[in-house]
Amino acid sequence: MTLDPQILRRRPQLATVEVLTSVLETTLVALCAAHPLIELDLKTRTDPVLPIDHLADRAVEQAIQLLDALDRYRLAQYDLEHARHASSQAREEDIF
Repeated sequence: MTLDPQILRRRPQLATVEVLTSVLETTLVALCAAHPLIELDLKTRTDPVLPIDHLADRAVEQAIQLLDALDRYRLAQYDLEHARHASSQAREEDIF
């Protein structure tokens, strides 16, 4: 996602959200590459699974949840920004 400099000036926390999103996405790819078993359902496997694979699987699940939370936060910020913009346009129209 490209950050609009005007929005970023008003909501600088979005820069950190974007960096964290990028880091989490890279982490997900790296964990899946290093632990290919986590792409399968580890709970239903009959052969032994290493504890590190279980930890990687849990980290992936939590990273996905955090990405979802960041997406919802980002969307809420953009909704606030658009509502602010619409409100200021409505006031301008009332003036004229």
